[in-house]
Amino acid sequence: MKNILLIFFVTVLFGCGKNNPVVNRQGFDLDFTKTYPGSGGSTYIKAFNVATVLVWKAEGKNFQYNGLTEKNLAYDNVSKTSFAADYTYSNVTSTNIELPPGEYFITMITDDVEAPKLAYSYTKFSLKAGQFVSLKKDVTNMVSNGYSVWQ
Repeated sequence: MKNILLIFFVTVLFGCGKNNPVVNRQGFDLDFTKTYPGSGGSTYIKAFNVATVLVWKAEGKNFQYNGLTEKNLAYDNVSKTSFAADYTYSNVTSTNIELPPGEYFITMITDDVEAPKLAYSYTKFSLKAGQFVSLKKDVTNMVSNGYSVWQ
């Protein structure tokens, strides 16, 4: 009986002594959609494939994306310099992406297959440790070959 109690106490002592570190994950969830006409005047929302998503670290910067001719470059109005994207993703409908905490600038660009063709939009967002930010974009009213506000 003493041996059983001894084994029990040793197991509890060493079992409770483990310190499992908490892992902080942060990033953003992307979701691109488009509204399509249905039968009888109804509509339905479907995932939309975006050709390219570009992300820049934006701490201390004021980025602007000047269109498709800039490819993967965004212009910083503070330093008056263009910067290549820090992260590039292709063929995105919805996904979650992990990034370190900080300020970010994101641009999405459609392809030339389905309207809106060669359209782009951008926005800024902040990440705190352990936080996931939801970024959604409905491309239904975007203009082809141009910029539309990210709403």
